[in-house]
Amino acid sequence: MSIAKAGCNIGTPSPEKFAEWCRWKLGDRIADDYMIPYNEKMFSKYLYTLGTYWLDKLPDVSFSDTIRSCLERVPHAKQPGHANFYYPKKFGYGELWKRMGEALGDKLVLSKKLSSLLILRLSILLDVLPPTYVGGFWYQRTLHPCECLTD
Repeated sequence: MSIAKAGCNIGTPSPEKFAEWCRWKLGDRIADDYMIPYNEKMFSKYLYTLGTYWLDKLPDVSFSDTIRSCLERVPHAKQPGHANFYYPKKFGYGELWKRMGEALGDKLVLSKKLSSLLILRLSILLDVLPPTYVGGFWYQRTLHPCECLTD
């Protein structure tokens, strides 16, 4: 069992990169056969540069909890606060997005072409309003994210 030889079980310090953490926490077998291929589909090339700062949101299952769960066929580990997620009773998962859209009201812009997304400036340029000609230059409306979410 490669999990028994995983770094977390032999006292090796936790690595700072996610792909290395998979091996450290779960051993080579689970990392190679499941965790790394699965997460490469989600994170692509970023899997090897992704940090581990977000992992406290996942259940921290120890080696002894894993063995106990296998033997007793019952999960043993402390689950994070978001472990139980409830879907709407009617209309399925799409109802969540529908309700969020309704809550945003006029601040939700749909079916408009995105001209640019200026992440460093935290602004969004949309082709919502017609460009304005002022002083010899054409301007388009630039929205700050806070403006999109507040009155």
